[in-house]
Amino acid sequence: MQTTRRVLAPASDEFAAWMRIGVMQAGQPRPLPVSRLDRHGLTAAVDEDVDLAPIGLPRRAMIACDGAPLCELRLVTRSVARTPGRATEVTMQPSRADDHTLLWQALRAHQLHMGSPPTVDSPVWPEHGERMAGAAPHGHGAAAPNEAAAARAARAPDPSGGRIGDARALVWCDTAFTMATHDDAWFFSHWLEYHFAEVRARTRMSCATADLRDMHTRIVDHEVEVRFLFESSEPMVRACTEAGCRWIAAEAARQIGMEVEHWLSASPSVAREPLAGWPRRATFASGARYSS
Repeated sequence: MQTTRRVLAPASDEFAAWMRIGVMQAGQPRPLPVSRLDRHGLTAAVDEDVDLAPIGLPRRAMIACDGAPLCELRLVTRSVARTPGRATEVTMQPSRADDHTLLWQALRAHQLHMGSPPTVDSPVWPEHGERMAGAAPHGHGAAAPNEAAAARAARAPDPSGGRIGDARALVWCDTAFTMATHDDAWFFSHWLEYHFAEVRARTRMSCATADLRDMHTRIVDHEVEVRFLFESSEPMVRACTEAGCRWIAAEAARQIGMEVEHWLSASPSVAREPLAGWPRRATFASGARYSS
């Protein structure tokens, strides 16, 4: 009998801690330990006396894992959060598209060298409000965590000048991505979370009226199940999800050499609680199979 290993809503801090990611910039005496790697970028805790680059200014940096240099690229400081009594948190992003690719290629090579990542046998869902409140990337609003927030979103003015109304509800579409191993699925889930902004843009290119508000992921054996949460009319969601999934599979092959197949669920669902009723494998329609 095969034992199912699950990691629900993979933690970005767990990934950074296991990979032991550090950032070394010019003038720093030691690498800055990265505490999170997610859709916002690389977040590191720094001392007050560290010479930080001005926000928006690219600076050459070395990415290291467990003290070993992996790659050199240019990082841009996007935000600095100073909290009294706590270390200052700096969030950085690669400044160019090829730097993003270089980062993940280096991380993939290091992960393959390190072997199997940790597994979690007794996963716990995050609280809806906690997950959704911090989910949106910089510059985008977070998806509504409950029905009251969803109702407020429905009354909000649409950026195009209209109103969201009943025709633009919060709708989800579920997908399963299949990889060769559980280790691949673990790495892919974090790679996918990091690329949320690109997935959002790709789905918007497919349908300008569909707005991807969030993604929720969980790992089951060698699969990554993803719930795409849109603000859109229901008929548009499946086509947008399919376009996004095709882009994801193609980029996974190009960037990190990972062959990925994916299945779409039979039909979208209107969101009440975004994480409620996560489908079992049997609910994925066998006729909706796509591969890169």
